[in-house]
Amino acid sequence: MDNIQQRETLGLFLRFTSICQVRCGVLSSKDDVLTKENHQCLGNSYTLSIEKCTNHLIDSFRKVQDAYK
Repeated sequence: MDNIQQRETLGLFLRFTSICQVRCGVLSSKDDVLTKENHQCLGNSYTLSIEKCTNHLIDSFRKVQDAYK
């Protein structure tokens, strides 16, 4: 990947991060069960939600990276 592709990939990664955190309830004060289920963020534990979000966005990031190969 060249520098432009790396910057684009990083931008997508950051977008995935914020979207996932919002949808998993990490950045939201309300308990949105439906959204959490949609993003495989199970459990009421704040730490568990962050961990699930992190795993989810890492998987998403890898898919983006694979698309650039």
